[in-house]
Amino acid sequence: MDELVVMYQRGSAELLDYSVIIPSRARRDMLLAALESVFAQTLPPSEVIVVLDGDVDGSADAVAATYPDVRIIVHAEPLGPAQSRTEGLAAARSDWVCLLDDDDIWHSEKQEAAHRYLAENPSCQALRSAFWQFSEKEAERELNGFVTEIFAPGARETLEQRAISATPANDFEYLDIEGASLEAMLRKNCGVTSSTMFRRELLEQIPAIAPELRTAEDWLLFVYISALTEWHLVPGRWFFYRVHSSQLTTTRDPAKWRHRVSAWSHAWENAGSPRGFRLTDYSDEYAAESHRWLWEAIKDHEWKEALEIYRRTARFIPSRGLRRSALLPPPVRWRARKFLRTSGRIWVTGMFKSR
Repeated sequence: MDELVVMYQRGSAELLDYSVIIPSRARRDMLLAALESVFAQTLPPSEVIVVLDGDVDGSADAVAATYPDVRIIVHAEPLGPAQSRTEGLAAARSDWVCLLDDDDIWHSEKQEAAHRYLAENPSCQALRSAFWQFSEKEAERELNGFVTEIFAPGARETLEQRAISATPANDFEYLDIEGASLEAMLRKNCGVTSSTMFRRELLEQIPAIAPELRTAEDWLLFVYISALTEWHLVPGRWFFYRVHSSQLTTTRDPAKWRHRVSAWSHAWENAGSPRGFRLTDYSDEYAAESHRWLWEAIKDHEWKEALEIYRRTARFIPSRGLRRSALLPPPVRWRARKFLRTSGRIWVTGMFKSR
């Protein structure tokens, strides 16, 4: 172990051979900021692959002019984030693969921190870290339950300076799932895309991500990797998660729940059920999501959609009582939540047999 640590400490980028995959669409300026943070790494990448899901804003020309070493893949028509990331992953040739969303920014020492962690944990095959949440606008103070901690322009050097004195306001304990990675990941998304790093050889052992998925495709990838290895959490916060207006839309997209349910199906058919996990132990979480989607449709008077939600999510909620609880108005179900967590759980054998 000591010799291995010394080997890592002596080395440079050759000992951390990694590719960076960045899917993008219509975010040229943010994409350029993300790329700046990649090329500012104290341990630089072996290759960077940008997949443009339709080039509608001149991103390809801007990237080629600024970062000529970046490999650019352009879709003539938008195919969605799942297909974009899948193509990027298929093109990667390094030992390690790193994911980065086009609106996020790496700390310049992110990969050096990963390098140190791998020296101390040589069996690790998949890792990630926590992050700082930032926004350029004072009004954008919260997203998905996380509090914005830094208000500053989206320039890496400025963010790194602000992070030195920033007060942490978010709890990332949910990311620490080593030892129970698949169990935790099946329950909810315990991943964080822009700090994800894993051995490329793992991709050869997992099912293909369904290209039609437009959401939850990252969660499904994390589930598949969890079925092969444990996720490690690198201490520290090593990237900056950007809050911005396009994330704060209140427009309800019915396709999102359909893709989420499709991802559930793939996850259980390919990872959960084959490894002996019981859907009945997870149906309270799935029932809660089903309830939220159902009542969003009801509030919009989308009765056919509400009925479809109820029918399509039923297979993931073996408990009849939990299924019926989806019909309760949100305030009523909230008051009954403790009872619902422990109420009748029924496992239906063979529910997810291979097709």
